[in-house]
Amino acid sequence: MITIEGAIDLHVHAGPELFVRRGDALDFAERARAAGMAGILLKAHHEATTSRAQLAGRLVPEVEVYGSITLNRYVGGFNPYAVGAALALGARAVFMPTFHSREHIAEFGAGTYGIAAMTVPDHLSGSGAGLSVLDDDGELLPEVRQIVRLIAEHDAFLATAHLSTTEIETLVEECVSVGTRCLITHAFHVPRGDEDFYQRMARRGAYVEIAANIAYPIAVHQGHAMTLQQAADLIASVGPDRTVISTDGGQPFAPWPPDLLEAFVNSLANVGVADADLRRMICTTPREVLGLPAASTPTPEGDTTTS
Repeated sequence: MITIEGAIDLHVHAGPELFVRRGDALDFAERARAAGMAGILLKAHHEATTSRAQLAGRLVPEVEVYGSITLNRYVGGFNPYAVGAALALGARAVFMPTFHSREHIAEFGAGTYGIAAMTVPDHLSGSGAGLSVLDDDGELLPEVRQIVRLIAEHDAFLATAHLSTTEIETLVEECVSVGTRCLITHAFHVPRGDEDFYQRMARRGAYVEIAANIAYPIAVHQGHAMTLQQAADLIASVGPDRTVISTDGGQPFAPWPPDLLEAFVNSLANVGVADADLRRMICTTPREVLGLPAASTPTPEGDTTTS
């Protein structure tokens, strides 16, 4: 059995949120501690999570709790001031727009994921075509370029969230040019890129996230799911050194994130992904995305090694 001891989950949705969550930041930090995890990164669709991350980290010092900001309309969209403030307060990730993005609205509609538990009231859903990082000529918006540079200056990372493949390609190029680490989130969900797309982005310098939640029944219902074989094939194509396994968990219809992560990596082991590669993708690669030094983490056999 693959252990998640020493793992870092870079994609956790804790309450309070606009959607129902299984628990709050303290609940998640306590469960991560019980599982022997090294850290979690909190994401919220409507605000920066730096304050709740700081508090949870003080109350559960055995687990590193990282904050982030998501650039939906609630924080002004592509707002360099909001990003700068979040980074100054310790945010380790800046997520591009989620359900206010143009791509998300085209796929699901405004303010919804197509299910009751993940739909906000109309007055919070946003209006219009949605946010895009590109202008009408296909160039990155000046404020997005500024945000990419702010992230690099603070040694944080950019997560693509719910952008289109075209937007991501342009954004990855910008990140590489200025030295900003970039994580393409929840492969096969939004965006619905194919294996070749993710491989090309990894070769250009991006990391690719495989999220456990995208293999769960609700994603199948949404029509945006990933099979275990797709995940295994993507790992073989991209390589474990450019792949992060996280959960994108916290929803009431999924297990608690540590349970979800453990079940998912053990499922991948049973479709042929090597134990050492799985440990790398939950322990080592997340540290690289965060810009952290290598750490001594337990191997599947229980020995200690530097990863």
